[in-house]
Amino acid sequence: MGGGYVTNLASIGQVLWDLLGLYGRDPRPIFKEAGLDPAKMRKPGARYRADALERAWALASNIIDDPCFGLRAAEVWSPSSMGALGYAMLASENLRTALRRMERYHKVIIGWQFIETAETGDEFRIKLNTGPTSARVHARMDALMSVILEICRRGLGQRVAPVRVALMHRVQACERRYREVFGTQVESGAQDYMMALSLQVVEKPLLGADKELVAINERIMSPYLKRLKGDPFLTEVKGLIVRHLPSGNLTDEAVAQRLFMSSRSLQRRLKERGTTFNRLASQIRYDLARKYLARKDASMAEISFMLGFSDLTSFSRAFKGWAGVPPRKYRKECPKPGRPAKAARTKASARKKKAAKERKAVRTKKR
Repeated sequence: MGGGYVTNLASIGQVLWDLLGLYGRDPRPIFKEAGLDPAKMRKPGARYRADALERAWALASNIIDDPCFGLRAAEVWSPSSMGALGYAMLASENLRTALRRMERYHKVIIGWQFIETAETGDEFRIKLNTGPTSARVHARMDALMSVILEICRRGLGQRVAPVRVALMHRVQACERRYREVFGTQVESGAQDYMMALSLQVVEKPLLGADKELVAINERIMSPYLKRLKGDPFLTEVKGLIVRHLPSGNLTDEAVAQRLFMSSRSLQRRLKERGTTFNRLASQIRYDLARKYLARKDASMAEISFMLGFSDLTSFSRAFKGWAGVPPRKYRKECPKPGRPAKAARTKASARKKKAAKERKAVRTKKR
């Protein structure tokens, strides 16, 4: 949230921008009239007001002669706009975990429960909460539903079809196209926007990781995991903690379960090594936080999400406890990657000056 209104990451505006281009329409006048700065779409962490995005979709609907143009969003959507969520989904053990991380991401980043997931019977349901204005622009909801399904298909590397799809608006104008996109009959005029997948599908491991998402993973988390050395047991525990963080609600029970032991056994073995689960998790969070803040290509909200915090306030409070300064101040003062810290540069400069002064004194003495 910001300034009393709902905001979204600006990068999601790229889908509408590219859709307009797909239909031969210049997106610049649309974005200008809606009050959206196109440059923000390429700036990490930049945000658009949700109502301004809604206006842009409404304006696009008025000039595109296709009532179902939102269904083509999956054709232009790119994982590169997903940022931290891209890694979090890629690092998930199965589709269920990936979708739940998407749910948590929107709650942390946007500040309200836009996506809700639930298991009912043999179905895994994904519900989109429209808010006060979203239902008015059908194309935007079509786009969101089709992109979520595309994320599932790319993650699994196969064209899965939902068990059910429900839309609040009517689809008679292009009913055949809805069936082609979703691979199933679509219920229109429903009470909610909802897509249901079978539990068998969501339990599948993510096999078809997108190359762009792999790049995100390699750039952010893999180097840290590769540096974990020493005691094999501690290394395994640290790796599990790192991979679990984006899911939130990190507990020793969750990690112990992955190690096929009780939480009491986990704590005992950690105690034998002179540490505790909470101490280990805090150190990992602090280490990763400093790396994210130094890169400067992720927003504070995204960093909060990646480290498993429920919101930015919780992350800021924890980081200040670790570093003695708030994360924004640390980011402002911390050096660029590969460049020594300011204190180190000052000491190096002082040593050079001292050495130069000593050489000058020697030359003067010789004369």
